[in-house]
Amino acid sequence: MPPPRWLRAALLLLGLLFGLGAAAGIGVGLFGAAWLRSQLPAVTADASVVGGAAVAFGAGLAILGLAHVAVALWLERPSRPVRAIAVVGALVLAMVSVVGLATVGVTLAREASATPLWAAVPLLAAAFSIYAALAVSLLRVERR
Repeated sequence: MPPPRWLRAALLLLGLLFGLGAAAGIGVGLFGAAWLRSQLPAVTADASVVGGAAVAFGAGLAILGLAHVAVALWLERPSRPVRAIAVVGALVLAMVSVVGLATVGVTLAREASATPLWAAVPLLAAAFSIYAALAVSLLRVERR
C-alpha cells in the first residue's frame, strides 16, 4: 500500500517553503547583512560574519528543501534503502518539531515580550504531525 497522496503534496509544499526560506536567508545574508546586524543585541560579530551565518543558514534550508522534494518524488517508486533514510529523516524532523514546541513553550512562559512566538505553535504542531504520519506510513509500507 503506497503512502497517502496528501503526504506527497505536503512534502512538496514543505520543500517549496524551505526553498523560499533559503532564498530569503541567502538574500538577507548577501544584501542585508548590515541591517540584520543592526537588529541583534550588542554582539562582537561584524556585519560580514552575520551575513555569512545567514547565507549558511539559507544553504542549509535549501538542502532540507531539496531533500523534501526528493522524498516526495521517490514516494512513487520506493526502494528499501531510500525508505529507511526517509523514515529516519522523518523521525528526526518530528523530534526537532517537538524540541521547537518545547522551546517556544519555555520562552513564552518566561518572557511576556515573546507573544509573537504563539504563531510558531500551530506550524510546529503541523510539522510534527506531517513527519510522524510520513514515518508511520512508510513503516506500514515496509511491513506489507
